[in-house]
Amino acid sequence: MDNAAFSPNSNSNEPTTPESRPNDVTPPFSESLKIRSEGQYTHPAGVNFPLELIRPSGDLPRYLACQLLTPKLNLIHHLLWLAGLPRAARPLHRQKLMQRAFILTESPDEHLVWSPGRIFIKPVPEYLLDHGFWVQNICPDRELHAAACGLLLSYAWLISELIDFQIAKDEHIIPNDVTWDAWTKLIHELLQWIDDNHIDDSCNDDSPPTQNDPSHQPRPVIINKRYEFGELRLPRLNAIYRLTPTAFSFYNFVFGFMSVSTWYQVHEFTDVSPSQPEDFCGGILVDDMGLGKTLSMIISIVAGVSCVETTSLTPADAISVPVKPTLIIVPTEPPL
Repeated sequence: MDNAAFSPNSNSNEPTTPESRPNDVTPPFSESLKIRSEGQYTHPAGVNFPLELIRPSGDLPRYLACQLLTPKLNLIHHLLWLAGLPRAARPLHRQKLMQRAFILTESPDEHLVWSPGRIFIKPVPEYLLDHGFWVQNICPDRELHAAACGLLLSYAWLISELIDFQIAKDEHIIPNDVTWDAWTKLIHELLQWIDDNHIDDSCNDDSPPTQNDPSHQPRPVIINKRYEFGELRLPRLNAIYRLTPTAFSFYNFVFGFMSVSTWYQVHEFTDVSPSQPEDFCGGILVDDMGLGKTLSMIISIVAGVSCVETTSLTPADAISVPVKPTLIIVPTEPPL
């Protein structure tokens, strides 16, 4: 007999939507390997989001979206090859070997972004170690699920050896009471789930699950496309956000991908140091757009002139102080 006769929707002409289909998305690890349970962690009372405060107790989906999604990086995904390589991030012990300081951030967009001497890392959210939380709050949303799986994969990159695990605890990247044995078992099962060749483009797979197939298994977990890349270089992300039409806006042109503070330090010269080499000819100032190269040069010029004026030498001797003029070259027309 035709199986359609037993289908409750066999006579319905209404199309089947993704929301009405059974959800076959499951956590990337089994319940027996959970490291956290409900009640063992607490969400913050409120988190700062641009121009507003989000309260997880009243709007948990929105809180999870700002904690897991990477909209800024996904917007320029087609240009991320300019800022990083499509490979796993280096483990923590290699990061220390490269003399990078670990700067903690709660923004997933800033996770694994680096600039000379530092790398931004998002601490492991404790709720990602709770199987029940995945089932109730993450798995129903495919986009959140893809982002959460990608974020968890990034920790597998960073914490691959016992020394990385200890560094992660020392730097408060992972909860202090998590054991190495529990962590390795969870990551081992996670890696079995992840198919690195199946990267999510839309986080919306509309293909119906084959429920009538007795060999049906949940589809391999899909990770967000941001995690095709590991470490991303901040100066290049800033340049992409300032100059490309995809992300162009007045705000992005001024602040770039991630605004940082610029500190200026003015040294007061009270004497001409005899240790300075006679053939000293200055240097080259290379910095990103908007970080104050013009102001730095003005300060340098003023400091050089005041060096003669504040010296304790007599006027006759001051003439012989080797302060050369400053040549300023500017284009006749603004660059296109």
